[in-house]
Amino acid sequence: MKRQKTFPQSEVSQPRSAAEVVHPLTQLQGNQFLKLTPPIVRDLWQATSLISQECQPSIRNEVLFRQGHVWADDEIRWHLTRICASARLQCVIPIDPFLVHGCIQSMKFDSLRSWLSSRDELAGVYITAVLHNGHWYPVCMDCRKGVLSFTTWDIPSAVHPGLGEFCGSFAAALAVKSGPIVQHSRLFAGDQMCGAASIAYLDHRILGTQLPEVQSALECLHEFYRNAFSKALENQERVSVPWLWGAGVDSSVERAIQKLSPLLVEHGVPTDFVQSRASKAVKAIGAPGILKALESKNPWKNVKALGTNVRFQFILPEELQTQITRRAGKEAVGKPVKKGVASRSESDETITLDPEKLTIPPGSFVGGGHEIVQLPLSMLGPLSEGIVVATWQQAEPYLRTSQQLAKGPLAMLVLHGPTGGCQTSLAHSKVTVPARCSLNNEPLLLEAMLVQLGGVQVTRAVSQAPVLIDAVKVVTLKLVVYKDECSQPWEEVTAAPMRYIINHIPLLKLCKQQSCTCPHWHNVEKVEATEAIVDVWSQLDHPPFSVYASGSQNASPNVF
Repeated sequence: MKRQKTFPQSEVSQPRSAAEVVHPLTQLQGNQFLKLTPPIVRDLWQATSLISQECQPSIRNEVLFRQGHVWADDEIRWHLTRICASARLQCVIPIDPFLVHGCIQSMKFDSLRSWLSSRDELAGVYITAVLHNGHWYPVCMDCRKGVLSFTTWDIPSAVHPGLGEFCGSFAAALAVKSGPIVQHSRLFAGDQMCGAASIAYLDHRILGTQLPEVQSALECLHEFYRNAFSKALENQERVSVPWLWGAGVDSSVERAIQKLSPLLVEHGVPTDFVQSRASKAVKAIGAPGILKALESKNPWKNVKALGTNVRFQFILPEELQTQITRRAGKEAVGKPVKKGVASRSESDETITLDPEKLTIPPGSFVGGGHEIVQLPLSMLGPLSEGIVVATWQQAEPYLRTSQQLAKGPLAMLVLHGPTGGCQTSLAHSKVTVPARCSLNNEPLLLEAMLVQLGGVQVTRAVSQAPVLIDAVKVVTLKLVVYKDECSQPWEEVTAAPMRYIINHIPLLKLCKQQSCTCPHWHNVEKVEATEAIVDVWSQLDHPPFSVYASGSQNASPNVF
């Protein structure tokens, strides 16, 4: 008979309490949450099932503390509910981030139509936040006069794949027309606090709060929103577990899209599709590989090699054929002809001005009947009024989107624009503007492109008091001396032609003696002048048959 092995009481496993269980989310920190694969919800039942999974408020608060600038779907959901509860002047309806994320990722909108059919009230303003590649951006949908309009607020280089299809399906489910998607530009916090920026925009649209215009203001709102959510968690017995995570657009991804776009346009991609094509390329290949290839000596060759490895097609066949047809007949035939040395004006490098060191004199521009001031580029926003000085690279995202930023007077002076003009539907014109360098106060005269970014036109200020310009009473003479009509040796004339001319035309010399009868000019007209000849220029030497010569070979020297 075998003995049964006995264990000491201390070695027997005891059931652990819920407080002793370590939640896996509490082991992550900061951007580590972004590496979690988000679930794709395909129906309302699955969304409800995920939301019903709960944890203790203390665990959620610990995870909240470890998130940093990362925002989760339960935070977004709570703030959407708060905004709807605070809105008293209009009916505001939130759309769950789970539902929107699943529709856009799967490109199937049956769950959206099912959700709308389950609601009793459909009239109102719909708000939500969309997660795409770890980046939250807001969407506000308002139906007026049978047209559903869509607005969002994001950095200019951000792309929103699937948003157009979502908006079209949403409008069709409501049986209204789908309007344009208006994206207002945000020039800060592109890679962090995108959740706070999304809620701030929806607060602004629904409750009329102040929209942050700089990153420091957004950081304060981020802390305020997070503290409010944390206090709300403390009053609950159980809270939902977060599933979706977003912090912002990856800075390397943004740079790769910006640098790749001009190269794609150069090789035949239409400008309307270049942002989407560059975004898909960066997503398929990866931002580090794209950036490394673009910095090489032959960027297009290396980029195509990377695309071949992952079977990504940069140029579609019809785009390539269009490019070939456009170039047909323009290439040189035979051996290339060596070009001469470029002139100094063509070889000299263009001087690049720094907009941050340029100051526009106050009162140079007006808008809406009053003077406007100069603003830094970071202050551009829906509530801004003034004028901004920027380079072509800084202004290109605004010109490409061709959307007004504000309702008031707002404009941008674009320096170093391309020779062919800027490709934008915004109103623009070439202007010459006085400016000063803020470092040494040196005056400058700038040639720039004035682009209208607001609803009120900005123009150059016209002085009410005209400037009086003193007019000098002068007469221009063209004098030609011919060799065959000259009475002196030609070598003496060519050595000092002006002396010879003045000796033969005495009136070209001023005599200041009073009561003098010499043949010189005595200024009886009382003109303010110290000499009879103010200036001599364009002294040309033309021998017969217009061949330039010098010295004694000149047959007819000219002078003005």
